[in-house]
Amino acid sequence: MQHATGDIGGRLRSAREERGLTLRQVANRTKLSLGALQAIERNEFTQLPAGLFRKAYVRMLAAELGLDAGALARDYSARFEPPATDETPPTPSLTTFSHRLLGSTTAAKLSAALAAWSRAWLGLRPASSDSPSKQV
Repeated sequence: MQHATGDIGGRLRSAREERGLTLRQVANRTKLSLGALQAIERNEFTQLPAGLFRKAYVRMLAAELGLDAGALARDYSARFEPPATDETPPTPSLTTFSHRLLGSTTAAKLSAALAAWSRAWLGLRPASSDSPSKQV
């Protein structure tokens, strides 16, 4: 039985059935739960742990059933993962972190206090001489 490219679960179920394997046997071999296998065969990927796990489960199951794991993982990504964007999320700065953690007023006061302290500390440091001292 041939399934559409997007029907990842149907392709995996067909491969399992063609090999005469039960869900329990595949669960024992792959160490995936019966619930996870059933969700995959129904294309209910939101029932699985999020992130890389979903594609890893598809890849592992495909390999166990003798399918091209890379191709099936790419098909899964194309159908079920959000498209990649060219935008790189901004790296949070210390100021952003401190504003979230402490609130904007407290963070501003803390930043001002640290700046004043560092200026005072730098101003109180003894001047270093240009020539290193020689010990005899």
